Amino acid sequence: MEQQSRHLAAILFTDVVGYTAMMQENETRAVIAIKKHNSVLERVAAAHHGQVLNYYGDGSLSIFQSATEAMHAAIEAQLEMQKDPAVPLRIGLHIGEIFFEEGKALGDGVNIASRIQSLGQANTILFSEEIHGKIKNNLEFKCLSLGLFEFKHVEKPIEVYALTNEGLFVPKREQMEGKLKETNRSSLRRSIFTTIVLVLLAIAGIIYSRYKNKNKFTGQDKSVVVIPFLNMSGNKTNEYLSDGIAEDITTQLSKIPTLKVISGLSIFPKNSKKSLKQIANETGVSSLLEGSIQIIGDEIRITARLIDAGTQELIWSNKYDNKNKNDILAIQSEVALQIAEELDASLSKDEKNNIQKTPTNNPEAYDLCLKGRAFWNQRNEAALRKGIVYFDSAIKLDPQYSNAFSGKADCLTALGYGSYDAPSNTFLRAQEAATRALELDPTLAEPHASLGYINFYYSWNWAGAEHEFQKAISLNPKYDVAYDWYCVYLTAMEKFEEAHKVIEKAREINPLSAIIFTDMGFSMYYGTKYDDAIRSLKSTIEFYPAFPLAHLWLGRAYQAKKMYTEALSEYQIAQTFSKDFVPTIAAMGFVYGITGKKAEAEKILIRLKELSGQKYVTPYGVALVYAAIGDKDKAFEYLEKSYLDRSHWLVWLKLDSRWESIRSDKRFTELLNKVGLPY
Repeated sequence: MEQQSRHLAAILFTDVVGYTAMMQENETRAVIAIKKHNSVLERVAAAHHGQVLNYYGDGSLSIFQSATEAMHAAIEAQLEMQKDPAVPLRIGLHIGEIFFEEGKALGDGVNIASRIQSLGQANTILFSEEIHGKIKNNLEFKCLSLGLFEFKHVEKPIEVYALTNEGLFVPKREQMEGKLKETNRSSLRRSIFTTIVLVLLAIAGIIYSRYKNKNKFTGQDKSVVVIPFLNMSGNKTNEYLSDGIAEDITTQLSKIPTLKVISGLSIFPKNSKKSLKQIANETGVSSLLEGSIQIIGDEIRITARLIDAGTQELIWSNKYDNKNKNDILAIQSEVALQIAEELDASLSKDEKNNIQKTPTNNPEAYDLCLKGRAFWNQRNEAALRKGIVYFDSAIKLDPQYSNAFSGKADCLTALGYGSYDAPSNTFLRAQEAATRALELDPTLAEPHASLGYINFYYSWNWAGAEHEFQKAISLNPKYDVAYDWYCVYLTAMEKFEEAHKVIEKAREINPLSAIIFTDMGFSMYYGTKYDDAIRSLKSTIEFYPAFPLAHLWLGRAYQAKKMYTEALSEYQIAQTFSKDFVPTIAAMGFVYGITGKKAEAEKILIRLKELSGQKYVTPYGVALVYAAIGDKDKAFEYLEKSYLDRSHWLVWLKLDSRWESIRSDKRFTELLNKVGLPY
């Protein structure tokens, strides 16, 4: 049997969805549908220099001279099929060799195009990486990777993309079915760990190299925002992994002194509808890093793309696949040497060593640490407590894991600041964890920032706090949290101008952080610039309407201006987003008290007492409500309890205007002296 010569073509496969059921239910409709299908395919193929080679009852095979012409034909066909009488069509495209036997087109390319088409649903256009590579720079085609798929009788996994142009349907991965292999999922930890090490270090080096040589780069400055990576695994339990990789890439890039790096994790939600141009404009960067992660069986694929913000052109992209389980240390050493070569001209020996450093050799501990950080980023009580459990589990597996101790310290300080637990049960434990982290790795900035926070809010060691904040900043000048916390400290020390400069630096590093925005208004409030605070906090709420602390501090600013109705409104909104948050409940009780609504204030006191049977209730809040209703003795009784607890709220005694009614009492002066606030 003679076989014709092979040639390369863009292959387009179609299938009428549900044709068999349609034929059984309404034969006339089915016949009309297939006639329309055949007619439309013949017309659009001819219009775009293609040819319909075969019909398969309810589908067809066409070939085209280029991927662009095939895609134009696919779009035109789908839009035409949606017109009355509508024909539910799915299309799959691939580039590959074809040959003919007995009048039929055959070849691996045909097989793959058919399998890609089988994943689709009505009004979908799916295509392979080979097609994507040809059309990705054509702005009229909007593409979305759906991840890797393992097809029957196809040796390697194939990345499948969907066209997302208007009028087309984009299927969700978990709803996709087709000619797929049954996968046997096994433990991923070592594979995940080795791949992430490769990606974190390689991306840092390659991006730096691109900036150094200005390859295809048109920006005037060296800046990048790391957009949250997409989880393409079809399994939400892997979200922590895609977030953790993006966060670790940000950390690695931050070690390059000449590169300004912004983390998008706390700024942009997953699947944000914002365009790359919008993100670039809002953050002020000259480039954007986006990516995705997918897990299939034992294989992990991480894709990363660096985009020029000015031209929207691709500067660099790469895919990282890991199919082996070689010794992790050998892989790390190999990658470290490659990165050292890339960055040799511009990094000192210590900076190179810092980028090459691996935090742990235990992949399971690393995985647990990523989960802990995912919960830390949520910042609510339940998540923070879960985060501590994961960090403790990581420490149990690797007692030398400095980052796990540092993450635990972060969670504990956040629990302390939120008054979710007694100060001695949070700040003291945080101090132990941060100290241990620095014993293991003195170069970490994060534990120094935590110690600064603890010295400030718990130990009342003002000089020690400032030293730790400055040390954190010197170790990592791009660590926005250190600047933010240092601003809070400077505000309490009444160094308002310096605090403003420091928080501005934090905003430069992380220009759309809800926490930093809120703390700008917070500092203005304590500096008695109430109108400025109101404007700033209202602006924050426009960006982040569900952020409870912004509403709390806007309420405090309104209250300071005696705008009590507006203050109560903001407190009530804060409560909807953070139920039973004691500082907000106490703030409401205080307003009720000073506005003569004693019965309402007393209800708040009853509520706080009820809550104290369920959770920690800071006595500082209870003292405020008693002061507002004129019960000075009770107010001082609870202030003394606050002192014995070492409540972090006491650092604001001098600046908190709500104490005006008892400030002249000698007991207040005595308390100020015991706390040791500088004059």
